[in-house]
Amino acid sequence: MSDTAAALKAAKEVQADSVAGEYYRDAEEWFFKAQQEYRLKNFSKAKEAAERARKSAEKAEFQALLGGSKRESIAHTPE
Repeated sequence: MSDTAAALKAAKEVQADSVAGEYYRDAEEWFFKAQQEYRLKNFSKAKEAAERARKSAEKAEFQALLGGSKRESIAHTPE
């Protein structure tokens, strides 16, 4: 599920929650379901929900980048 959390974070960094809201909300809902299933020890269902969440988060990020959003967290360090 760490891949899913990372995908959601990457989508959030490019403002996908406002630019590609449908995909982003879908990703959050599937991630919540994955966490619930994991707590209930339904590991196969948790894995499936996490995968769906990751794919939705990646779609949201892609849509946001296509729409012109820029990644904010990339810090340029002086050399």
